[in-house]
Amino acid sequence: MAHIRPKKRADGTNGWHVQIRLTGHPPATETFDRKTDAKNWAQRVEADMKAGRYSLTAESKRHSLADMIDRYLQDVLPQKKPSTRRSQGGILRWWKRRIGHLVLADVTPSVLSDVRDELLRG
Repeated sequence: MAHIRPKKRADGTNGWHVQIRLTGHPPATETFDRKTDAKNWAQRVEADMKAGRYSLTAESKRHSLADMIDRYLQDVLPQKKPSTRRSQGGILRWWKRRIGHLVLADVTPSVLSDVRDELLRG
C-alpha cells in the first residue's frame, strides 16, 4: 500500500514523499514536486509489483550516480554542520565527476574499488 505524505525540503520548498510497502517486495520510495505525480507513480509501481513487472534493478537503471549525489547535496547536506558540508561536498563532487555518468545498477563494488585505488595512487 502506498503512503503519500508532504515533505518539507531543506531549501524550504514543499514536496511529496511516497513509500510503497507490499508483501514480498522491498519498499519503494520516491519524492515528487507535485502530489499528482506522486499518486500516478504510486499507482503504476503498485500495479507493476502486483503483476510481477517491478524490480529495483529497473529503477536503478533509470537514475545515475550523479542524480543520487545531486539529491543528497540538495536534501541532506544542507542540514549538516558547515565543516561537514565543505568536506563531504568536495568528496561527493569528486565522485560525481569521476563516475557520476554511471547508472546506479552499474556502480558495483569492483568499480568503486578501482576508483578508490586510483585515488590512493594519486
